[in-house]
Amino acid sequence: MKFTLPKIKKLIEQSKTMGDIGHPLMDECYKWYQDLVGHPNPYYKLFYLLSKEFKPGFVVELGSYRATASGHLAVGHSQSIVVAIDIHKDMPQQQPDKDAAQFAAQAIPNLFYINKWSIPSPAKIYGGQNAVSDIAAYNRQIDILFIDAWHKDEYVKEEWELYSPLLADEALVICDDVFNNVGNFAGMEEWWADFKYDKFLNSEVHPGVPMGFMKFERKNVKSKTTTKKTSTTRKTTQAAKK
Repeated sequence: MKFTLPKIKKLIEQSKTMGDIGHPLMDECYKWYQDLVGHPNPYYKLFYLLSKEFKPGFVVELGSYRATASGHLAVGHSQSIVVAIDIHKDMPQQQPDKDAAQFAAQAIPNLFYINKWSIPSPAKIYGGQNAVSDIAAYNRQIDILFIDAWHKDEYVKEEWELYSPLLADEALVICDDVFNNVGNFAGMEEWWADFKYDKFLNSEVHPGVPMGFMKFERKNVKSKTTTKKTSTTRKTTQAAKK
């Protein structure tokens, strides 16, 4: 998937003023979020524009909530495969969100929902399964990876360790909630700053919340967050392809 960060910045400006996207289910979401958080989450429309403009083949969202972001990415390019991952534990307060994610996946043909943890660590602590092998089983390189499940450095590092080998040689990585190092967001700023890929932060498409956009390029891997384990996994994957 070919894209540029300057083009994404232009799409951000476009998303801030655009109206409904013309999809009944997605358009219904804006008022719901407006009532919930005081704004309709402009980044949803940005994701629709990103998918429409760059036409990704395979998209993965870690932490889908109600699958609204994944839904916009899927509707933007109907030929893509978009996978939304969220554990949605069997708790009464999470059932409406799980229902919304499942309904979106049923209504949008190229959207798929996986009810699992994004990584093994919490699964070992709380029980259940993780979705890493499910994503690997698609046998496709990830063009867009949206990281929005865990907002703590130890878990987001694990997500990167496991999903970065599955990225396309040129991929768009988006991370929400790149906040100060307090509370549940400990270490997020350092984790993001440590990457040596081209990237930027924006606090307008998710009002007041820093969202990061990064251009991952495998031929220019310089990130300190890439460990020996990741490098070994990548070599194994490349060897298998040959």
